[in-house]
Formats: sequence, structure tokens, C-alpha cells
Amino acid sequence: MALVERSYQLLTIQMRDRDLNKSSVEMRFSALADLTDFLLAIPTVVVAALAGISDAVVVGWTLTRQAVDSAPADPGEASDVERKGVFSALTDNGHTVTVSVPSIKNTLVIDRTNQINLADALVIAFTNILDGTTLLDTAFMVSNRDEPVIEVIKGEKHHRASSKG
Repeated sequence: MALVERSYQLLTIQMRDRDLNKSSVEMRFSALADLTDFLLAIPTVVVAALAGISDAVVVGWTLTRQAVDSAPADPGEASDVERKGVFSALTDNGHTVTVSVPSIKNTLVIDRTNQINLADALVIAFTNILDGTTLLDTAFMVSNRDEPVIEVIKGEKHHRASSKG
């Protein structure tokens, strides 16, 4: 089956009270092709309306658009989400960003090491997304400080203990 995009976007607004307890409000809105007006309305309309009805303060919001596969294929025998490909990248200010990919293919790991082969064509296709080389020339990855990622510096295989065997 194929991924089917949900017919809505999920807006999650995080709020905090005087005792520093946090809670959130979730609202679903119809999915729009052009998000510009909606993004402008979140702080000016939605957040303002919440401020009018709540004693808590808004501390952040997240907008999510989802696609799900209702009948995904069975993963192959080699799949193991506890085996991760951990990619480290640098921002233009020298900070590090980490992205973990579940069930990294063993064929992408250099034999007798835990290093991912950054010269492999499949790995290059992925790291080009991370370092801003490609993503339809419209988006680029940033750090939590909003600094552009400019270079992937390493890839390693990590494995964590299994909780299910």
C-alpha cells in the first residue's frame, strides 16, 4: 500500500502554569496547500484566543502534517529498529546536529567497524538532504538554534539493548 496523506494538520499548543506544569491543546485543521496565511494566524488568532480563555501562558506550538500507510508491507528479516544509523552534522556556526535512522542497513556499515560509509550512493542521497544540497531547493535542515546545517561529518552504527528480544 502507499502512504496516504491525512486530510488535516495537527496544531499542538504547549502551555505552562504558575507551578511550571506543562500541558497542551491539540486541534486539527483541514490540510492546506498554502500554509502562509495559516502560519500567520496561529500567533495572532489562535494563541490570542487561548490567552483570552486560559490562565496559563503559551510557551510554544507545533504544526504537524501526517501521512500514514494503513497496510504497510512486512519488514524484512534484517530489520531491527534498535540498530540505528546516527549521523552527525555541523551548522554554519559550528554546532552539532544529530539525526538517527532506525534499522540502518548493515551493507552501509564498513566491515569490522561501526562507521557508515559516507561515500555510498544511498548514504549520499540521504546526507544531501541533511546538508542542504537537495530537498527541492526549497527547504534545508536547521539546528534547534535555527542555524543551517552545512556538512555531515560522520555516520556511525549504534545499537541499544532490546526490550523485546
